[in-house]
Amino acid sequence: MDSILDMIESAATKLRLYKIKKPVPQIKELALVLNKAVVLVNKAVHAMRRRSKNVELVLDICIEINSLENEADGILRRSMAYLFEHEKDVIELIKCKEILERIEEATDICEDVSNIFEGIILKYG
Repeated sequence: MDSILDMIESAATKLRLYKIKKPVPQIKELALVLNKAVVLVNKAVHAMRRRSKNVELVLDICIEINSLENEADGILRRSMAYLFEHEKDVIELIKCKEILERIEEATDICEDVSNIFEGIILKYG
């Protein structure tokens, strides 16, 4: 779970350091999806404390995190298409691309965490 925070910090640092002139609108959309995934990871952690009573809850959360990660993949693809079509400044394009990829990678890590929870539930109930 520390990796999730590291990736969020990396994206935030790059956003501040790069001083992007006009961020693509999908950055906010992707960040909102990541926020939902992080909230669900937190919810799953708390549910795992009583996993024998919360088996269905944890599995439902894992499914929802997986759906959010798929949504993030779609947003990333759309944002890349938008960037390469509309951004004429190559340096700005690279900056935005890197930030978008970091945010999406954080959602991937959320999914990895949910897969671990799912594995624990399926193995130990």
